Amino acid sequence: MEMTQPPPSLDWREKGVVTPVKNQGMLGKVMAFAITESLESLHAIQTGKLIELSAREVSDCCPDVEFAAGYDCVINRTKGLCSAADYPAQPAGQCNARLCSAAATCQNTVHVLPNHESVDMVHAVSTTPVVVIVDASLTSFMTYTSGIYDDPDCSSTQQDHALVVVGYGSFQGKDYWICRNSWGTAWGESGYIRIARGKNMCGIAERVFYPA
Repeated sequence: MEMTQPPPSLDWREKGVVTPVKNQGMLGKVMAFAITESLESLHAIQTGKLIELSAREVSDCCPDVEFAAGYDCVINRTKGLCSAADYPAQPAGQCNARLCSAAATCQNTVHVLPNHESVDMVHAVSTTPVVVIVDASLTSFMTYTSGIYDDPDCSSTQQDHALVVVGYGSFQGKDYWICRNSWGTAWGESGYIRIARGKNMCGIAERVFYPA
């Protein structure tokens, strides 16, 4: 990665490269949403065209997608992702990638070294929104409504949920990550959570990756 100096704060939403917050609902496969949302933003940054891609396609065609696999299935099996509007969702659970044309793709998965939050992760987020795996099991996380989330009981080793980091900033001397969730706009700050930055809160810096 070219180590150019990242800006002191960044919010990719302000640059028009982030699609509206989704709700995983009955689909229930959070990694499918994280993979899709991060690829949407990368495509928008590269082309200037923001397209809502199909999380259903990832769910149908890449049912075992996980952190270690990254974007391998999207690159090698589906050959990119179709738009949400074009992907045929029926019959449910069947991979229908061949029935539509890919609207966006990537070439590689880039992994940030674990617990390199202060430099490498900031540089990564300044390049494109990234996927992180966090501990979302605490009641304080599930009922989060606003503010900078900072709970010392949040585990740095037992991650169970994926978020997309779309920026970072500071407020009253406290640094934070701006994270997109897939629990709908009624949760958190209209679907987002600000997580304390610089202390590996909820294990946010342990498993970080993004498309390239």
